[in-house]
Amino acid sequence: MPILTLTTDFGDKSFDVAALKGMIMSHSFNTRIVDISHNIGIYDIINAAYSLKNAASYFPPKTIHFTNINLKDGNNKFLIISRNLQYYICPDNGMISIMFPEEDFKAFYLNDLSPDFSYIEIHNKLCEIIKYAEMDSDITKFGDPTNSYLRSPILRPSITPELLKGSIIKIDRYGNGIVNISKEFFYNYVENHAFKVSIRNDFVNKIHKHYSGVDEGAMVCLFNSANLLEIAINKGNAVNLLSAEYGQAVMIEKI
Repeated sequence: MPILTLTTDFGDKSFDVAALKGMIMSHSFNTRIVDISHNIGIYDIINAAYSLKNAASYFPPKTIHFTNINLKDGNNKFLIISRNLQYYICPDNGMISIMFPEEDFKAFYLNDLSPDFSYIEIHNKLCEIIKYAEMDSDITKFGDPTNSYLRSPILRPSITPELLKGSIIKIDRYGNGIVNISKEFFYNYVENHAFKVSIRNDFVNKIHKHYSGVDEGAMVCLFNSANLLEIAINKGNAVNLLSAEYGQAVMIEKI
């Protein structure tokens, strides 16, 4: 029984999600469909990459993850990605390199699509793939191997001996800022040094495990469930109170 996840920017106020699920079930009634999110910002491949990557890691092998965010951007092609016994079907718009900058995957261009393919065409192709997955889990037969997929420079922090500079790539529903610096990257940089994490004119010099590690209303830094640096205010809205925004610079200095 195939497992299929969906990540779209369709929202929850239209028929599009239900129509897509109906198409899939008409071809493969036994497919288990799991929604990761349909409230990704329109064309927001960074948010889509963040949500899909961090949710997908909890799914069992042979799961198929589909997203159609920013369908026609980039190389105007679709990819099948094979990674850690899971599959990702997504537009070739740089999103896959945002998800997996280490490029530890095999990429295939989805074949038999017209140059001006539409949502309906790619959704029909998805249905064909899902139907095949009932018999054979290796769906890469629908693609041709490639190394020429679009690579995006976004989400890469900059580093010098004096400064590690990241940026806010996501603002969650609590107003916390998620930064494009992983726990491993952070500690490889600071090593055993004291440090300062600053955003605009505010800073902290300690990483906590919980928001409650500081007083209410105080700034706190921690690593979230995706192991990315998070800027928060205990029981407050960090983005508002710190005058931060999407793309805001976050500095880490050794002291």
